[in-house]
Amino acid sequence: MAKNANTVTLATPVTVNGLPLNEITLRPLKVRDLVKANREGGDDFEKSLNLLAAASDLDRSAIDEIDITDLEALNAAMDSLLGKSALQANGST
Repeated sequence: MAKNANTVTLATPVTVNGLPLNEITLRPLKVRDLVKANREGGDDFEKSLNLLAAASDLDRSAIDEIDITDLEALNAAMDSLLGKSALQANGST
């Protein structure tokens, strides 16, 4: 596990590639992750989902299956990995 990584246990597990996923570990983001999320476009919500996919090393399609309650927990974990300047650069506050 990467230094400063955050692991979130999902209240509602999802299936990824035919296997149950009970927890998601978020790695610290790199500048390239922010650049990629911005290049992929979309609104702030779409960009935040793209960042979540990057930090978890999951496909975006897997992120789209996450329960909204688990998404809130993952977003809180992401906030602790991102500095304020990174959040502002991505259009989030």
